[in-house]
Amino acid sequence: MVNKYARTLEEAGYAFAKDEKEHRAFVNHDKVAFCALLDFLNRGIEHQSAINAVVEQWAYSGVGDQVNGVLEEVRQAQERADQQLTEIAGLFRGWSCTASTNDFLGYSKLTMN
Repeated sequence: MVNKYARTLEEAGYAFAKDEKEHRAFVNHDKVAFCALLDFLNRGIEHQSAINAVVEQWAYSGVGDQVNGVLEEVRQAQERADQQLTEIAGLFRGWSCTASTNDFLGYSKLTMN
């Protein structure tokens, strides 16, 4: 039954993740889509209408590409942040602090509010 529904969903435009042998890899997103399909069918909605509704609501062609794009943006942002932190740290190289908290404005204890 799962293969029948999966084939029908694919024919309507739903994209499943697949391995190198073209086997479908069902992920949580797909499970939600299947549950929605079964819910529609159990409510008496015609099969093709239910398939079309699920595809409209849950199909993401190229989801992998979108995810990879977002991951690349995050990686680039992390690299920029690391570079900026390195530059900031370079500004403080050679600095030394010898004052104790007792020397700081005469207070023996520093508190933060």
